[in-house]
Amino acid sequence: ALTLKEDGSYEAKTGEEVQMGTWKYEGAKEAFTLSPKEGNETLLSLAANGRFEGENAGGNPHLRDGVLELANQAPVRMRLNGSHDGRFWYELGRWPVAPEREDLGLADGSMTLRTFLATRVPQLSDWGRFAKWIKDNEPKETSEVDELEWVLPEEVLEEGGKDSKVARIVTWAGKYAQRAAGASRFFVSADNAAILVDGEMVLEPDAANSRRNRSVDVFLEAGIHELTIVAYVSNHKAGAQATRARENPNLEQVASGPFRPSDFDLTGLEEKKQDEEEDRVRASKKGSSWTFSIPKAHIRHVEFVFEEYVGQSLAVNQVEVKAGEKLLVPTEADILAMSENDVLEITAGDEVVAGYVDEFGRGGARNRLLTKTLTATYFNAKIRPISYEFVRTSSGQVQEMEKELMRIDPGERIVVEVTDYDMDLTPEVDKLKVEVSRNGENITVLEAIETSENSGVFRTEVDT
Repeated sequence: ALTLKEDGSYEAKTGEEVQMGTWKYEGAKEAFTLSPKEGNETLLSLAANGRFEGENAGGNPHLRDGVLELANQAPVRMRLNGSHDGRFWYELGRWPVAPEREDLGLADGSMTLRTFLATRVPQLSDWGRFAKWIKDNEPKETSEVDELEWVLPEEVLEEGGKDSKVARIVTWAGKYAQRAAGASRFFVSADNAAILVDGEMVLEPDAANSRRNRSVDVFLEAGIHELTIVAYVSNHKAGAQATRARENPNLEQVASGPFRPSDFDLTGLEEKKQDEEEDRVRASKKGSSWTFSIPKAHIRHVEFVFEEYVGQSLAVNQVEVKAGEKLLVPTEADILAMSENDVLEITAGDEVVAGYVDEFGRGGARNRLLTKTLTATYFNAKIRPISYEFVRTSSGQVQEMEKELMRIDPGERIVVEVTDYDMDLTPEVDKLKVEVSRNGENITVLEAIETSENSGVFRTEVDT
């Protein structure tokens, strides 16, 4: 029998009649090899059902007494996060797999505020009992809202009755509009809180109630989503508040603000269809190797967060990232060789710092370090049709003016202008391909040429 002890080690015990021998454990393969004093050697591997099974026929499944210790410096609990811009980091998977949390079933309509008197309420961390408590109790107040903020009314506080002293459970639940696929960050200020998106808990409640600001990043596909925010409030003057920030590659800093009516305007949006099989994250462990299989994700960065490990330090031997069968990490390029060239390798979200030491300054100042920081971002390209108009000034000179076309007549020439700074790849004038079609048919591929070195603006002409 192989028994897991309280200290995390495995102890193998055998009966008195079992023949003694030797055994070894290969962590990478999660396999035991048993070698009795007499008889055939047996290899046992850990099957998907959690049982050890013999792999070679005729083997002897006898195991001598011994203790198998967990590998030192090995991870115990970890999370895999992803990011598109290096600022919003949302969870892709975790080990051990997070337990399923029961949905409260409140987010099936417009965004609605509900308040409950928190009498005999279980802790939010005991989610199963709390979900049952919510379903068994009627809210004291219910109203449709487009701002997620709640405080106890002043008149109730001034009266000083029983209601002014009882803690509240505040929930905001309803449909949330996501116009374009991207990351969002939800903030909630309360004495404890939890957030669910599409029935999945993305912000776990704390074990103890304490006043602080909590936040979580999520990635949302375009469409309608179910958003539920639960807050425990014991400080009625401070109340509870929820805000949000959306991913915007054109802003250097993440800008948060209150929810707006447009966040709950579902016009023109479709309900997000849940494909449980396609969206499922699979995490598995084989010996000292962990594998995360995740659905398609909009990410440029991945990070592993190790929340618990064995020993005084952590050791990671190798990390591999694959897209299907294509190996992305380790990269094909030699990273060590890149450090010797004169090209700065950057990606979106990186900070580039230039520094200079001013050895002599006014007033005898010496060795001042001057720095300037830039944040690397990707630019979302844009395209527009333009034309030219020639205008004579009062001095008699003729100036060329650009104008954006709204409609054309047959026989006119169209200039297609593409602005994409990411395609400014070389110090020379660059080129890119533009497709032009009529009513979706007769596709013509044209070559747009950069207007000047490093301009990032490309133009080509179309005759009609």
